[in-house]
Amino acid sequence: MFRTLSATLVCMSVGLAQMVTDPTFMLTLETTKNSFRAGEWTKAKDGYEKILKKHPDLIDLRYDLGICEKNLKNYDAALETFEFINKVQNRHILASVEIALLKMRR
Repeated sequence: MFRTLSATLVCMSVGLAQMVTDPTFMLTLETTKNSFRAGEWTKAKDGYEKILKKHPDLIDLRYDLGICEKNLKNYDAALETFEFINKVQNRHILASVEIALLKMRR
């Protein structure tokens, strides 16, 4: 029960549009967010990719995936991710900032 409650709070804290009650999803999300917070970029990236295969509309998680790519120095993949977010969510402010920063690196 604690894991589900904890994952629910994590889920709400990242602003997901819908409440997801699948326990496997919630555990994967909790593990992935913990890896992200710990700076375990490869592990977090893998978790986000797994989640986004089933839930591609979760923009907040896609943004975190872009941050993972950037921290792994996969700048082209990060730029592609942030540009996708910007396209889907017309001028997503954080994605726009990341795009500008990545383009300045070139």
